[in-house]
Amino acid sequence: MKISLAHVAFASAALAPLALAPGIALAQQSTRPAAQPALEEVLVTATRRTESLQEVPISISVLGAEDIAATGALDLQDLSTQVPNLVYAASVNQSISNFSIRGIYSRAAPRDIGFDQSVGVYVDGVYHSRQFNANANMGDVERVEVLRGPQGTLFGRNTISGAVNIISQKPVTDELQGRLFAEVGGRDLIHGRVSLNVPVIEDTLAIKIFGQYLEQDGYVDNLTTGNDNLGNQDKSGGRLQLRYTPSSRTTVDLSTLTYKSKSDDYFVEHVNGPSSDGKKYTTVNGFENTSKVDQSNSVATIEHEFDSGYTLTSITAYLDDKIQFNAGDSLETPVINSLIGVTSEVFSQELRIASPRYDRYDFIVGLYYDDEQSTSSTGLQPAEAFPIPPLRGESATLRNTLDRDSYAAFGHGNFNWTEQLTLFGGLRYTDETKQQKTHPATCSSDLACLVFGAPSITETVEAPVDVTLDKWTWTTGLRFQLRDDVMLYGSVATGVKSGAFNSTSNPFKDLASRNLVTDPENVTSYELGMKSNLMQNRLTLNMAVFYMEYDDLQVRGGCTDCGPGGIPEQFLSNAASATSEGFELELLALPVENLTLSLGVGYNDSTYDEYPDVLDPRMNNTPTDASGNKVPLAPEWTINASAQYDMNLAGGTVSTRLWGSYIDERYGEEGVLNYDDDLIPDQTLLNASLAYRPAEGNWGVSVWVHNLTDDDTETLKIYLATFGANWNTVQYQEPRAYGLSVDYAF
Repeated sequence: MKISLAHVAFASAALAPLALAPGIALAQQSTRPAAQPALEEVLVTATRRTESLQEVPISISVLGAEDIAATGALDLQDLSTQVPNLVYAASVNQSISNFSIRGIYSRAAPRDIGFDQSVGVYVDGVYHSRQFNANANMGDVERVEVLRGPQGTLFGRNTISGAVNIISQKPVTDELQGRLFAEVGGRDLIHGRVSLNVPVIEDTLAIKIFGQYLEQDGYVDNLTTGNDNLGNQDKSGGRLQLRYTPSSRTTVDLSTLTYKSKSDDYFVEHVNGPSSDGKKYTTVNGFENTSKVDQSNSVATIEHEFDSGYTLTSITAYLDDKIQFNAGDSLETPVINSLIGVTSEVFSQELRIASPRYDRYDFIVGLYYDDEQSTSSTGLQPAEAFPIPPLRGESATLRNTLDRDSYAAFGHGNFNWTEQLTLFGGLRYTDETKQQKTHPATCSSDLACLVFGAPSITETVEAPVDVTLDKWTWTTGLRFQLRDDVMLYGSVATGVKSGAFNSTSNPFKDLASRNLVTDPENVTSYELGMKSNLMQNRLTLNMAVFYMEYDDLQVRGGCTDCGPGGIPEQFLSNAASATSEGFELELLALPVENLTLSLGVGYNDSTYDEYPDVLDPRMNNTPTDASGNKVPLAPEWTINASAQYDMNLAGGTVSTRLWGSYIDERYGEEGVLNYDDDLIPDQTLLNASLAYRPAEGNWGVSVWVHNLTDDDTETLKIYLATFGANWNTVQYQEPRAYGLSVDYAF
């Protein structure tokens, strides 16, 4: 169904009277006294202040600790189905974060350390730059805020399509608290969490310890190796936090976290050719695909309020993250296998000063710095079907390192023109430099080094150019409080994504062929929105309409046999411009006592305005014009809904919850040419849970089912072509899962 922005604007205008008209039927029907249950206020820190969600002129979805617990979400990928216009797509291993907000997606492999994501992920105010640490675990999280549209002023670069702001639960200094959680389920699921909060000095010092472990068998069989455990999970992690409040005006939070994960990866299944058996959930890859993630970070946050009412915030962080995975070519008799490892160390420092909320104005100003040093290594192993027999059993390892320094200064403020009308705006300046080094190939033989390496490079070489960013980004808009319960806003915002380095074994050759670096990517976004609380705060209705123009979009193409030894090669360029337009609508309601309903609807039309000369692997790498095509991972419609009913029964509360999601058809991550066999079909998922908690007691029990209908829709499609052969490959939705959980708190 084709819908233009004009249709979207008309639909929004048609809905607006529901919130704007003072005598609407919904309001007239609400005759309940004020003491009746109402929706709780939702607080967010999207503007670097603690504010009500309904006062922030940004399209935001918020998922709190109760939402996360009720749905059993373990990470951002699980939560993504509950957020309009957010896609977190399936991938071949846990190191890949295929994010898309409002239909803008740029494909990058984890080994491409010089390439940045379009969505910024922040945990407790700290930017996580590598894509393999983006899928944050949801243990001990207070809330997740998903900000749609560029956030280039307060969050900075690489939030060109949006930002995810994750806030952990902090220690409390006045009470001993603890929580135990245990869960068992299908495929031998074992999941446990423990949290303990200890006040060391009452009202002054507290320590909080959190730990968790999860293990579950897989659901895919490898018919070649006999491994029937693909798609399994083995995760563990913990966090130690300290909160020190020497006075009522000063808070010091220290946190250190560690997280480890390993899995036998569900790579892909062939749907045509000799490697296809016609059975779902089976692979024939003769090379085991596995991955390991090892993350740790330390964060120190200091907040002090001066006598003047101004607040100083300092956030200091150090991240040390690693990923290692094996990637086969998915064939029963492998041609070539890869061993890939990435390490990343990042230090960051942010300083902010926030003014008090004066009658006429308030503002925030700040400085930001971060330094990243990352290393990527790719080991190539020609296998038994490699077309050059002498290379079979040999190996070659290519390595790049990245050194990045980024500085920024920013400010954002509000000016209350009248009691109802507020002018807001912000400005940020970013200065960034990336330097990349290429190291000599290490090979098992001279022949392997000749075919796969860079024999002309005998020592570490710096790229002949730096990738730099010297950019102002800004936001401006108006917020109008039409009534106490209705706010309207309009804004124009810009964003930027850093220029990129391509992974390379010969930077001089790639620079000459214009395949080494790209320029920054830019966006200008226009947004109109409304936020409202209706029916005596028993109905929240928020809407936003947007139009976004992207210039110099960074895109990755490829050639199936152009690389060393005839292997595929990836190209990187500013080859495209794109437009994204659409809307989001979110509704939360308490229509009757004990019944809570939610609805989220996102519509998006995201297309390439210009994208010439895409090499078509289906046509012998013939240059093809993709202008006018849909952007990959950009469904037109995303819908989520839930219903929860609580009733008094058996001396406690029984809660039944049904929730589901719908995602429209969309092209796979490499489907820029919009071939039919790249189109992933639409999908509807349903989930349910039943929970009991006694009125007197600190425990609860819940049973749940995910993927209630045992849907087996395709969730990933990749066209593979190498050494003159080609295959269509897919992944399928994880089968129905079920479990039982118990928790105890004190």
